[in-house]
Amino acid sequence: MSWFKSEKKDKKHKKHTELSYQAQFVNPKLDRENPIMQQIISETGDLNQTWPNIQLDELKLLTEKLQQDVAITTGEVVQLGSITFLTPNPANPKKLIETGLTWENATVKANMENFVIEMVNQVLNDETTRLDDQVTYNELADALSEFLTASQDVAGFKYGDMPELPSSDEYVNAVETNQMFDLLPQRLIVKEVKVSDQNQQDKKEVPPVEEKAAAEVKTPAKQPTAHKAATKTAPKQSVNNLAEKQSVPAPAKNIATENNTVVIAELIKAFKVQPRFFKTKSVDPKQIVVPESDNYVDVMMARETLEANTFIQQAADKVADSYRETLSQNVADVREDTKPLNDLLATDWQTTS
Repeated sequence: MSWFKSEKKDKKHKKHTELSYQAQFVNPKLDRENPIMQQIISETGDLNQTWPNIQLDELKLLTEKLQQDVAITTGEVVQLGSITFLTPNPANPKKLIETGLTWENATVKANMENFVIEMVNQVLNDETTRLDDQVTYNELADALSEFLTASQDVAGFKYGDMPELPSSDEYVNAVETNQMFDLLPQRLIVKEVKVSDQNQQDKKEVPPVEEKAAAEVKTPAKQPTAHKAATKTAPKQSVNNLAEKQSVPAPAKNIATENNTVVIAELIKAFKVQPRFFKTKSVDPKQIVVPESDNYVDVMMARETLEANTFIQQAADKVADSYRETLSQNVADVREDTKPLNDLLATDWQTTS
């Protein structure tokens, strides 16, 4: 279970709680007898002395080392066991209490972003938590928000490394439709452009195109529509009158900008690297064989091929993440550079004197 109600904490102790936020291994599966693991643990702060407790910055360092030195190098998934998160008791700061958050069956994979992303997705997708009527999303979101804050303050993550929590409506919809969350770091997300309050006000003051056109049609027959004026009577009209009849309110520009931004964001999110894999024989690599078995060589080759293909896919995912991050940053830079122009287009510049 990833969530249970913990003791209520006094908000006056929030800063103290964030600074002392830490984790603890529960039913650990990390092979501490393995020489490689021993070396990694010895290089991870005071973990040897504090085990099974671990500070958030040490958990960040541990998972990054395991990812780099084991998961990516060998293609293996490193099993950690479950990790629960603790905070000082406001009534007795020297005593730790559980926050209610647990990273169940924690693993380190070659293609993971960071342990924060993994934990948050796992908690939001946990079936037991979703079916527990005693747990409200507000409680869950408060605990996760505190966890994200501590991950930045204590573990040293950047804001762009953190996920953006779903709204209450998004969470309820996901639960009702049995959809799983796959949150990404905010640095990989291109957010939709929001129309400013001023532009919203402009929309109210400027009549819609349809209403303006309808008003022109309802006038006496001697008054032509904008289209007819442009095609038949242009020689008799002044340039100013023609421009006035053909003007298009700026909000349409904003709508187009928003739609384009959404399309760009979807395209970036969908970007993938499709590598070429080694061909495998139609042999079950999981079957048990001994050297004397007739298909021993085929099975062993299938296992090696499967491991190599897994490594290739994980490397491709890392490359895709890197490209998505670069593209997202480029889009953000372009948006910042063109902001003055977008602001101009967002106003009714054709009728402004």
